[in-house]
Amino acid sequence: MWIYLVDIKACGSPLKEIHGASQPPSTYISIVYLHDNRKDHSAIFLHLHIATAAATMAESTNVMKGAGTTKEEIQGKEKQERVMSPARAACGSQATASPSNSNTVCKHETSPIQQPCCSYEPTTAQSTDKEYLFVPSTPVGREAYSLAKSVLHPAILNHSIRVYLYARDIAAARKSVYDTDPVKRDLLFTACILHDIGTADMYNGKCRFEVEGADAAVALLSELGVDEQGKGEVWMAIALHTTRQIVQRMGGMCAIVRTAVEIDFGVTTQLEEIPKVDEYKAKWEAVYGRMDIEKVLGDAVVAQVVENPEKAPNDSWAGVMYKSYLENPGWEGVNKAF
Repeated sequence: MWIYLVDIKACGSPLKEIHGASQPPSTYISIVYLHDNRKDHSAIFLHLHIATAAATMAESTNVMKGAGTTKEEIQGKEKQERVMSPARAACGSQATASPSNSNTVCKHETSPIQQPCCSYEPTTAQSTDKEYLFVPSTPVGREAYSLAKSVLHPAILNHSIRVYLYARDIAAARKSVYDTDPVKRDLLFTACILHDIGTADMYNGKCRFEVEGADAAVALLSELGVDEQGKGEVWMAIALHTTRQIVQRMGGMCAIVRTAVEIDFGVTTQLEEIPKVDEYKAKWEAVYGRMDIEKVLGDAVVAQVVENPEKAPNDSWAGVMYKSYLENPGWEGVNKAF
C-alpha cells in the first residue's frame, strides 16, 4: 500500500481526503495533511514514504507468486504506471506542456514568475528505461531519486541528473573516494540529485533555498540510517553549491558538486579531468535536455524570495537575482543576473 502526503498549503485546496482508484498490484490512498510547520510535514512525508516501501515490495511479491507473473513483467508494468503526484491530487489540476515538453506549468499558476506549486509527472525523457541507468541500485540511491522525481520541475530534475553525471565522471577521473567507495558514491549521488530540492514547494521554508534543500536531504538520509559524517558531507555540498571559489578550495564532495554545477551552466569550460567539455556536455544534453533550465530555476528561486525576502541575503545568489528582478519589472526572459 502506498500512502501519499499532500501539501495542501502550497496549492490552497480545502482539507479533505482523496481516495485513488484501486490498481493492482497496489492500492493507492491519497491523504491530505495540513500543518503550519513545513519541516514537520516534510519529515512525516519521508517517514511514510520509506515506511511503506517494504509493504509495497511484499505485496508485489505476493501478486507475482499468486498470479504466476514474472518479476520482469511486474517491473515493466511498474515503470509504465505513473501515479498522480501528491500536490497535483490536492489542487485537482493537471500540468500543461508545450509539444516539445520544454516548459511545463500548472494551469492554476498566475504569477509572471514560474514557480510550480505542483509536483510534475516525468516527461518523455524521464519515462524510459534510461532513467534507471545512472541511479545507484541501493536504498539511498533509489529513495533520493524517487524524492527528486516526485517534487522537482522536469527542467530542474534534468539539470540535477546532468550535474550527477558530470560529478560522477570528475570523481572517477580524480580517483576520488566518491568513485571508489560505494557508500560515498551514494552520498555524492544524493547531493547532486537533491541539490536544488529547496526550490520545490514542499521545502520552501524560511531559510534560503540551499539550506532548506540541505535540510531535506539530511532528513531523508536520517530515515535511511546514514551516519552523521555522511549526512554532514551532503549537507555542506548542497548548502554551499552556489558559492564560487570557496567550495573549490574546500575539496571533497563540495568541490566536485560545485564544479559539476559550473559545467552545466557554462561557468567552467575547461577542465583537466574532462577534455572537450562542450562536446561532453552536448552528449548528455541530448539525453537529458536543458528545457530552459536557466529561466525555470531562476524564476523558481526568485518567486520564493518575492514571497519571503528574508530567503535572499544581499550577498547570496538568490539576493543578486532578486535585485535584478526588482530592477527589471516586466522582464520575461532569463533573469539578467543568472
